[in-house]
Amino acid sequence: MSTIVAQDLEQFPCVELVNYYCPGGFHPVHLNDTFKNGRYRVVNKLGYGTYGTVWLVYDTILKQYSSLKILAAEVSDSHSEIAVIPHLQQHATGSGKEYVVEVFDVFQHTGPNGLHHCVVMEVLGPPISSDIEEIYPNEVFPIEVAKRISAQIAHGLAYIHTAGIVHGDLHMSNVLFHSPIISSWTSDNDFEKYLGSPTQGPLTLRGSDELAAPSPHIPSYLVFVNHPYFLLKLCLSDPTQIHVKICDFGEAFIPTMQLTSLPSRVIPIFYAAPEVIFGDPTGLPADIWALAVLIRYITSGVFLFSSLHGIPEEVIKSMVLTLGKLPERWWSRWEERSEWFNEGGEWWEDGVKIFPKSNGSRGKPKGGRGEMAKLNKIIKRMVRYDPEERVSIDEVIEWMNQNGWFVN
Repeated sequence: MSTIVAQDLEQFPCVELVNYYCPGGFHPVHLNDTFKNGRYRVVNKLGYGTYGTVWLVYDTILKQYSSLKILAAEVSDSHSEIAVIPHLQQHATGSGKEYVVEVFDVFQHTGPNGLHHCVVMEVLGPPISSDIEEIYPNEVFPIEVAKRISAQIAHGLAYIHTAGIVHGDLHMSNVLFHSPIISSWTSDNDFEKYLGSPTQGPLTLRGSDELAAPSPHIPSYLVFVNHPYFLLKLCLSDPTQIHVKICDFGEAFIPTMQLTSLPSRVIPIFYAAPEVIFGDPTGLPADIWALAVLIRYITSGVFLFSSLHGIPEEVIKSMVLTLGKLPERWWSRWEERSEWFNEGGEWWEDGVKIFPKSNGSRGKPKGGRGEMAKLNKIIKRMVRYDPEERVSIDEVIEWMNQNGWFVN
C-alpha cells in the first residue's frame, strides 16, 4: 500500500496522522458533511489527537455551533470517554461545573473505516498551552491571571471528583480557554473572524507529486487547523474575565466501575504521579499530583519535575532530588537509580535540593517570593509520594480561598 502524506506540510503543519485513514482508523470527513440524519453540518476543523479528529459543526436543530469529536473506529468500543461522560452528567454535584466542558450529545456513526463513537460538545478556545508570547512577551501568565486559571481548574477538578471520576490526563493541552462570544455565533461569518476560512490541501503519495488514488477510506482532501491567534486574543482580551474549562476524558476512569478496558494512562510524563509511572493502581490522588505540576507550570512556566529528554528515568531522578528517596516499593524497581544515587537516596555528588530554582527569565515566578513560598507549601502536600497522604481537591481549594486564589 502506498503511503499518503499531506502536501506542503511546512506551510500547513497542523494536520493529523493521515496514514490513520484506514479501516479501524479515522473517519474521512469533508466540509458540509452531515451527521446524525443531517443534524450536524461540518463547517471547519478545530483540532485532532491520537485517537480522533475534532470539527466545528452547526446544529440544525438547536441552531447553534458545536464541537464534534469523532473517535477512530478501533478505539471507539473501549474508549473510556463514552462511559465516563454519562456518569459525570448523572453523578457530579456542587460547584465547578462551569469549568468543565459541556457535552450535548453522544452517538455512533458508521463509515468506510468502521463504527465511530461521536461526542458533541460546546465550542471552546485554544488550550492554555498555546503560545502566549504575542500577548504576554515573557511567555508567562501574570500572577493574577495564573491564580485565576489555577483556581478554575481546581474547581473543575473538584466537580469531576464528586462523581468519583479520575480525569487521568490533566495537563496544559487539556485545559481550554472559553469566551461567551463563541456561544453567540450565529453564522459562518462569525466564526471566520476568529478561526479563518477553512484551509484545504490535497493528499499525495509520499516521495512524488502524484495524488493519492481515490479511496473510500481516505478523504478527498485534507482540512488543516488554522492558527488560533485571533481566537486566543479574544479569550485573553480581558484579564478579569478569563475563563477556562477542563476537557478530554479519553483517559478518564472510575476506579469502582468496570469498563470494557482500562485507560492506557498516556498522561505526559512530566505530569505523571509515581504510581502511574510504575504501573501501580491509580485513583483520585493521581489527579492531585498532576494538578500540582500544572499549577507550578502556569505560575512560573517551569515543570515541577524536569527532564532534558522527556523520559521517565530523568523525571524520577528529578523527583528524588526534590522530594527525597522513593518508597521502597518503587526504589527497588527503579533499575537506573545507581546511575545518580547511592542506596540511601543521596546524590553521588551534590546534596539534595528542595524545589531548585530554574535558570532563565521564563522560570522566575512572577508573584513575589512570599506568595511563591506559600504556594510551594501546598504543592509539597500535593506531591507526597504516598497517594493516601496527598491532600484532597477540597483541601487545595480551601487553601486557595484562604490565600486569595479566586475563580473571579
